[in-house]
Amino acid sequence: MSKRSLVLLMFKKIILAAIIIFILIGPQLVLADQPTITLTEIMSNPEGADTNREWIEIYNYGNEPVVISGGQASTSWRFKDSGSHLLNLGTSTITLAPGALAILASNDQTFLAEHQNFNGAVIDTTMSLTNSGGEVSLSNNNGQSWFEVVSYATTTEGYSWEKITPTADNQNSNWRQSLVASGSPGQLSPPAPANEVVVVNQASSTPGQEVIVVESATTSDSVAPPPAATTTQAAEVNNQEVVAVQIVSQSGGGSVPAAPAEQKIVISDLLPNPTGADEKGEFIELYNPNLMAIDLDGWKLQDQSPAMFTIEETKVSSTIIGPISYW
Repeated sequence: MSKRSLVLLMFKKIILAAIIIFILIGPQLVLADQPTITLTEIMSNPEGADTNREWIEIYNYGNEPVVISGGQASTSWRFKDSGSHLLNLGTSTITLAPGALAILASNDQTFLAEHQNFNGAVIDTTMSLTNSGGEVSLSNNNGQSWFEVVSYATTTEGYSWEKITPTADNQNSNWRQSLVASGSPGQLSPPAPANEVVVVNQASSTPGQEVIVVESATTSDSVAPPPAATTTQAAEVNNQEVVAVQIVSQSGGGSVPAAPAEQKIVISDLLPNPTGADEKGEFIELYNPNLMAIDLDGWKLQDQSPAMFTIEETKVSSTIIGPISYW
C-alpha cells in the first residue's frame, strides 16, 4: 500500500471516529447549553383587539440565574412564532433569578398599563399569535437553534393558554385554558376563582345539587398548614347540571403559623357518578397552586351524608400535597 493510500485510510478513520463521537455525545452537549427557561402562559386571544396586547410568560425553573441578552450577537435571544424576532433590549441584558417570572410582550407599555400589579421583567418584542392556535419557541443563540417549543390551542376570547405543571413537559395534556379571565401573569397555574363557574370535564356527573365540605384540623408538622380561608366553587357540567363545592379551612396550630389567606387548596376535579358501580369509581382531586407544600393530615371530607372522611397517614400513602401539584 502506498504512502498516499495510508494517509487517505487514516483520514477516513478519523472522520468516522468524529462522526461516532458526535452521535454519542453531541445531543448531550446541546442539552447542557439549554437554559432552564420554560413557557408557562400564552395570551394569544385577549378580549377585544389583539394588537399590542398579546404576551407570553416565561419561568426560570432552575437553581441558577439565567441571563437573557438582546442585540444580534451569537448569544442573543430570539422569540419565534410565524417569524423570528429580536428581543427589544438593545445591547442590554436581563437576569432572571431562580423561580422568577418574566413577560415577553408585543408592547411592553400596553402590558404594564393593563397589568399594573405585575412587578417582574417585561421584555418588548414583535409578536403575532393566531387565535386558532400555533407554535412558539425560544432561542439563545441568535436563532441558530430553538428550544422550549410549545404548541398552543385556541381559547375563549380573553382567556390564556397556561401550563399546569411548570416543571413537566410541554405535552398538550399539561396545558389548559386559564381558569380566570385575562390570564394570570406573575402567577404559576393559579386556582379556580372563588364563587365563579368553571367547567369540569366529566360528562357522567350527577344532576342536581351536591355539597362537599373539606375542613382542616390543627397541624404542627414542618410543612405549611392549610390556609385560613373559605372558598365556594360551582362546577358547570354539560352546561346544565351544577355541583356546589365548598372548601373550609381553619387556622393551623402548633409551632407553624397559618398560611396566608390568599393561598388555597382547590378541588380541581370530581366524579360523583362513574360508569358502573359508584363504590370504587368516585373520586375527588385536590390541587395545591402554592409554591410550598401543604400537609393534609387531619383534613376532613363530607358530602350530603352525615359520614365524614378524615385524611390520615394510616389511610393514604402520603398526606403531603407538593407545590403546584395534584393529590
